[in-house]
Amino acid sequence: MVVDLLSLALTSVSGSDISRVCKICYDEDQPDARIRWLHPCRCSGTLYWVHENCFGSWMRQAPLGQQFQCQICKYAYKKVWVLKSFSDWCWPSLNLTRWDCVEIMLDVFSTYKFIKGFVMMLEGKRTVFWQCLHLLFWRGFVATNRRLSYYYSLNRQIFMSIFDVRTKNYIPGNDNDAEEEVEKYEQPDRNIDVRFEIGVDPINVE
Repeated sequence: MVVDLLSLALTSVSGSDISRVCKICYDEDQPDARIRWLHPCRCSGTLYWVHENCFGSWMRQAPLGQQFQCQICKYAYKKVWVLKSFSDWCWPSLNLTRWDCVEIMLDVFSTYKFIKGFVMMLEGKRTVFWQCLHLLFWRGFVATNRRLSYYYSLNRQIFMSIFDVRTKNYIPGNDNDAEEEVEKYEQPDRNIDVRFEIGVDPINVE
């Protein structure tokens, strides 16, 4: 009777183990490896789990639109900014070329002239017509989608030199909130300690 209960307990636990496969690198779960797993969206099946490192590397190279939500289930990722320890701070690797620096200076100068022109319009020193022309020029050559995406990437690199961006796990049935760790998705403890007292029926133990 004791042997049957012990084998039943071990079988039920081993059958409840969740086999995790990373949807990016396709590596399977290794119990001894210290790897953090994520379930960042509503996707299921083979798209359920992903390594945190793989997901972070993919997010740094993904298009801007795919950095905010999953393109399959359309779930908006829940992110949190965590301040790094001072010893982990580093200079951002912007990799700016000379032409990039020239474009940035021209954009800053054009934006300054646009703001100054808007103030002059409020003071009555410039007509609305000329300010509208300046707005069209500024929007067409400075504040383009390409330039805005570029500046977003620069700001992200600067912030990531002192912050860590972590994606939270998705909690089914609670789209408004997410927690960093979800216990129901973790594998059960493999170290099982099953003990029975000699001479006592394990089913009728009070």
